[in-house]
Amino acid sequence: VVERLDAQMARDGEHEGDGQMRHAAGALHIESLDHIVEEVGHGLFLAEGFLYLTFRSTELNMFRLYEHAGPWVNSLREWGSSLNMPYWVRYNLPDGLWLLSYLLLVDAIWNRFDKMSCVWYLIMPAIAFGSELAQVWWGLTGTADMMDFVCYAGAVAVTLIVVYSKNYIRKRIAAYA
Repeated sequence: VVERLDAQMARDGEHEGDGQMRHAAGALHIESLDHIVEEVGHGLFLAEGFLYLTFRSTELNMFRLYEHAGPWVNSLREWGSSLNMPYWVRYNLPDGLWLLSYLLLVDAIWNRFDKMSCVWYLIMPAIAFGSELAQVWWGLTGTADMMDFVCYAGAVAVTLIVVYSKNYIRKRIAAYA
């Protein structure tokens, strides 16, 4: 992405000769990137919901919402039961996808990393990791699972990479302005 941006901005500069035009082109690229991150966040939220609907126990409170949804939920669950999905995909991955979705959407909303946005970035990872630790140490209802920690850590790592990359690209754009 950065190399293409550099090449495009160099071409824009050769043709236009105007720093404002180069900056506007760079801003357009970063806005597109921001939009992509937001859409990926929405997609991950839908994927997480799909996995919950397909594979998780109907004893979960969320299934009360779907009691009157019709036969499509039951059909989806029957189809899911015929798949031989690994345990971690059924039970751990949805939680990691949910956290990643949340973090990417926070990034899309705040579009920066400062003291104020830091609260929103950190609150859900703290709750996620804290609830797992509480299940281990204090017997909080749920099943403590090391793969939950791995999926949560993966979500945080991907978010850090996305935020760092976007900031790097922004700095490159600013250098051309």
